[in-house]
Amino acid sequence: MEKQNIIKKNKIFGGYSFLILSITEIIFFTSLLATPFDINGDTKVLFLFLFDLNIVELSTTILWIFILTIDICFFILGLYIIRFYSEKKEEKELLKHIFFIGILILLITIIKIIILYQIQISIFNDTIIKIVFIELIQDMLYAPAYTFILWIIFIIPSCYEIIYSLVFSGVGLNKYLTYKEKK
Repeated sequence: MEKQNIIKKNKIFGGYSFLILSITEIIFFTSLLATPFDINGDTKVLFLFLFDLNIVELSTTILWIFILTIDICFFILGLYIIRFYSEKKEEKELLKHIFFIGILILLITIIKIIILYQIQISIFNDTIIKIVFIELIQDMLYAPAYTFILWIIFIIPSCYEIIYSLVFSGVGLNKYLTYKEKK
């Protein structure tokens, strides 16, 4: 009974939640990229500024691509979690899997947070001054007011991903060690 409870909770909090969160992140990501910015007297969407090497460094563009890739990976991971827990598995294999998936999600989320921080401190070149991205989205001269809200909402799922990975890797390790002790 306890095994079925773990499987059910992992499907709900892991699989379905990751699907919903990654779709939400991708929507906010594309909304942020489609937001008009005014840099150097030029009003274009952020997506076009990211590929203008006179405004941003190439590393910033690569970081944005990595973030999109990580969000797509979390979507695929959500599908994998749902599929894996729909199949019948031996308890030992299931508990190891819960632990390793939790650790994998933790590592990917930490990398994602580091990339988000690097994007926040990335520099955009205006005609006279260089402005950091986080200041760019907070300044009404450069971007609409809702861009900062889009950015904050884009960061929030990382908190859930860290909590999920810590809880379920801990549960997986605890149950695996208890199972091993019984044998």
